[in-house]
Amino acid sequence: MKKLKYFLITTEFPPYYGGGISTYCKHTVEMLKDHYDVTVFVLNESLETDRKIEKRDGFTVVQFLPKQFHALVSFSSLAMNYCDEVLSYIDKHGTPDIIESQEFRGIAYFLIHKKRELDPRLADAKIVMATHNPIFHVNEIEEAPMYQLPEYWNHYLEKYTLINADAVIYISEAVKSAINSRLTVPTYSTIIFNPFQAKITPISSHFEEEITFIGRLQRTKGIDQLFDMLDKYFWSQGSKVKLHLIGDTNIFIAKQIPWIDYLRKKYAKYFSEGLIIYHGKMKPEDMHRVASNSKAVVMPSRTEGFPYVACEQLAAGKVMLVSDTGGQAEIIQDGKSGFIYHSPEEFKQKLDHILSLDDKKLVSLGKAAQARISELSGYEHVFKAKDKFLRELVDHKTKPVYNFVFEHEPGFKPFSEPKYSKRKTVKGRLSVIIPYFNLGAYVEETVDSVFSSKYPDKEIILVNDGSTEQDSIDKIHELKVKYPELIIINKPNGGICTTRNEGYEHATGEFIATLDADDMVVPEFFDRAIEVMKTYANISFVSPWVQGFGAWHELWVGWDSELPYMLYHNLMAAGCVVYRASALYAAGYTDEAMVYGIEDYEALLNLMEHGHKGIPVTEPYQQYRVLDQSRTKAIRYASISNMTEVITRKHAKLYSLYGPELYNLSAQNGSGLIIASPASVPSSHWQIEQVFGTISPEASTRARKIVKTVLRRTHLLPVAKKVRDQLKHLR
Repeated sequence: MKKLKYFLITTEFPPYYGGGISTYCKHTVEMLKDHYDVTVFVLNESLETDRKIEKRDGFTVVQFLPKQFHALVSFSSLAMNYCDEVLSYIDKHGTPDIIESQEFRGIAYFLIHKKRELDPRLADAKIVMATHNPIFHVNEIEEAPMYQLPEYWNHYLEKYTLINADAVIYISEAVKSAINSRLTVPTYSTIIFNPFQAKITPISSHFEEEITFIGRLQRTKGIDQLFDMLDKYFWSQGSKVKLHLIGDTNIFIAKQIPWIDYLRKKYAKYFSEGLIIYHGKMKPEDMHRVASNSKAVVMPSRTEGFPYVACEQLAAGKVMLVSDTGGQAEIIQDGKSGFIYHSPEEFKQKLDHILSLDDKKLVSLGKAAQARISELSGYEHVFKAKDKFLRELVDHKTKPVYNFVFEHEPGFKPFSEPKYSKRKTVKGRLSVIIPYFNLGAYVEETVDSVFSSKYPDKEIILVNDGSTEQDSIDKIHELKVKYPELIIINKPNGGICTTRNEGYEHATGEFIATLDADDMVVPEFFDRAIEVMKTYANISFVSPWVQGFGAWHELWVGWDSELPYMLYHNLMAAGCVVYRASALYAAGYTDEAMVYGIEDYEALLNLMEHGHKGIPVTEPYQQYRVLDQSRTKAIRYASISNMTEVITRKHAKLYSLYGPELYNLSAQNGSGLIIASPASVPSSHWQIEQVFGTISPEASTRARKIVKTVLRRTHLLPVAKKVRDQLKHLR
């Protein structure tokens, strides 16, 4: 049997990181390394070099120091880092059969997008998402602001990977249900529990009137519900049952204080009486020592994937009392290897029962727990299921499909079936429209770049919008001599919209592209764009990423035409777009009412309102020249605001479908007109001030450390510090 070549990309891998994902990766690699050719990709911010490749016992680890991309922050930046590392490795070592990634934080986004863009290096690789507990689900439970950038976009990255991967492995029925209640996932999928090679440890023979909670203090873990139930049914009734808390504390987002500080204040009486003992984060051996004499380990989580805490405690022979809202309820056999409660009243009933059990009965239940986890998650059992699924996936042939996130979210109803014009075009031909007005100094570079394109059947139409400068008029004649096949259209001056429309009238191609007369295009772009549209019938326009030059040198990153965000802020570079001509003709030409700019953005919205969608090729294939006197730099906020009013009036039906979402995007991020990118931090000062200046006085030094750690890991700390310093000067 063929030994599969398997890549695992992860944000956590021992010994660099701990946590559930790290534990999953450790056991997965141990399970697979004797059967597959395994390579692990993991970031390591402590590296002194860009990359370190090391051979371990039966597998390879590629560690890399993440680079910062100016146009990307947070987990979009990480996703690009993982993409670059994996593709670089493929260039040297060949394409794997399987690339597995966590869905958490969407780190496989760019890899999957490049595969969907038909990158040949990924054509034969099957990309599999192994679910853990997506942040778009967790943040909802944590009562976090769901529309605040860049976290809103991190949710999008996760959703995209789930619906566009080749397969999804759910680690429990609970995770599958949680994801599918928020996203219709059409992907080939299965449920396979996490591997866990249980190390059976001796069970204590003596137990105290104590229970233990192990995990982060946060709403997701049900810490508030646990305290409420213990207060209502036990402590307020005179019970002296002790609660040990083991684990770090998260921020109570709604109140902006650490959970432990909130709990200490609300339940100060029980802390002072010694009924609640907070140990914080502990080493495994110390944690086992504290928990070993407790009568039960409680897991009141509102959601879980397949919690390794439960696996470890069952292997230690602990009796567990768990909620029914998560994967923990699929691990426990109620009444046999632990207990499951479905309501607060049942929590009281079952905890009373556990506390009444003698030591002998608790040991008996502990042994049943050990047998259960050994049977459920042992390597042999899990490998058999996973190997069967992955080998079937490698042989699984399907027609390429491109999925857009907004069409798979709850309540989506198609607002318009895409319509196509029956106007006759030449099949396979590309018509490139170059609007031209007094740009004689630059247009030759533009035309040269288009003619250097590798696409075979193309016509290039230069539309002269009544140029008045003699040098620019002369340049047209020079270009006609240099390129006899160049089509020249002369018209009276009427502005960019009328000029593009004139070009559309003369175009004969099945595909139409636009390019400004002072920009350039990389030769590969047109081939890539047209190949994408030939592959996916539901894609009608494709644009590149944009590299600025001249008076502006930044990279402009484009994203898929997703709603509602596309109505709030333009996601796609619109100056160089390849259209399916039949879609463009059916939707209508450039709106000549857009006299003050952003007419190209409106053109994309117009296509979307007519049921059409587009994506970018994630390479800087357009070179965008910005001159000191260019039209783009001359556009002012007032004129753009006027044009957005024109857009919203014209597309009122589309905007009305997403009123609440658009309000929340604006409320949490400010005007879409000043947003640089959904993957960057909005410039609104109050957001950074909220992190550094208005955390409650009750917040401890530990809370600030937690926030700064999160910012550092998401590459936001330098930005936050810079804005904080600016705010100090303003004061």
